[in-house]
Amino acid sequence: MKFDYNFFNLRYEKFRKNNLPTPFWDRERQVLEFVFYEKDKFHEGFNINNNLIDSFGSKLSLYYSFNSIIINKDGTRKVGHSHAHTFEDVVRELYNYPVSFNITKKDECYYSKQELSYLKILKNYLLLVGLCDIEDNVKVSRYRNKQVNKYQNAIITKLDNHQINDIIKGKCVFFAVKKNKNNKDLKKYHKGELQYLVIDNKDNFRLLIEYVEKKKQKYQEIKKQVKITKTKDTDDVIVYYFKIVELFK
Repeated sequence: MKFDYNFFNLRYEKFRKNNLPTPFWDRERQVLEFVFYEKDKFHEGFNINNNLIDSFGSKLSLYYSFNSIIINKDGTRKVGHSHAHTFEDVVRELYNYPVSFNITKKDECYYSKQELSYLKILKNYLLLVGLCDIEDNVKVSRYRNKQVNKYQNAIITKLDNHQINDIIKGKCVFFAVKKNKNNKDLKKYHKGELQYLVIDNKDNFRLLIEYVEKKKQKYQEIKKQVKITKTKDTDDVIVYYFKIVELFK
């Protein structure tokens, strides 16, 4: 059956008087769209986008530049300078080309500190699990990663370099906090039940640790290793013991 665009477009007629992006859930196609009727000296017609940022694209757009894989007209590839107009598109580019993707010092001004940190951690994680740049013919094995399974119970957390060095040297084998109603339950952890992928101050992965036991102790027993302000020697504290499972270069 030939696709009838005019008939398809009738679903948007109710938005003809709307001049701002209006959320529209299309039940038939199970998609959320932002729709309004745009009329100015450059455009006239329905503005339909899957995200709110693109809805304002004719008046305002974001700019993120980076280096990534560029595919030439003849099908050859090279690493070159490119850009995107949403952070979502930047993340997608990194996901597709984790090996080649990078942001130069010159281009860092287009990103917030949080965005730069997010992208570096994500890139390092994708490389940690062995993800390569996407090929022309994408194999389903790309999305069935054994390394991801290996770290499926691991939460990414940041520690300062001093803490990390103490853990590596064996000077730190637990974390401790004040006892309260939310952490009073004690337990021994099964192998692989709760792990942390630890990153340092520069967002590099340094080690994988695994929780062994959560127990109650008196503060006087652990205060030489951990300082908890406003805590008396006789106060109960909750201590999380862990071990190193893997060190990363």
